[in-house]
Amino acid sequence: MTSAIFNTLLNTSAVIYRHTRSRTDTGEFTSSLTLITSTPARLDTFRYSGSPNVYAEQGIVDLPSHKLWLEPGVDLRQGDTVEVAGISYEVLEVWEPGGVRHHKEAWVKNV
Repeated sequence: MTSAIFNTLLNTSAVIYRHTRSRTDTGEFTSSLTLITSTPARLDTFRYSGSPNVYAEQGIVDLPSHKLWLEPGVDLRQGDTVEVAGISYEVLEVWEPGGVRHHKEAWVKNV
């Protein structure tokens, strides 16, 4: 359960979209974005140490550009697209710190 103090930190709104695939009449696959929800959020620039080359040497090629905070019950998954203030981000990783259902965090990158 989130605290009132945490909720005051959620200073923007995030719209979450999920990629869905379907078949056309000719049997080809088509992809589209399906609206999942709009929710309070906080988005900050992600700060990391080291250069992108150091991460690439470790096999990490998708460096996040931002970190997103949400309430714990929000349905957010890796690969989703999140729109904040008209800018789209791809969700790279999602987790709940400590597993205590206080909040959800995600690393995202500009699309």
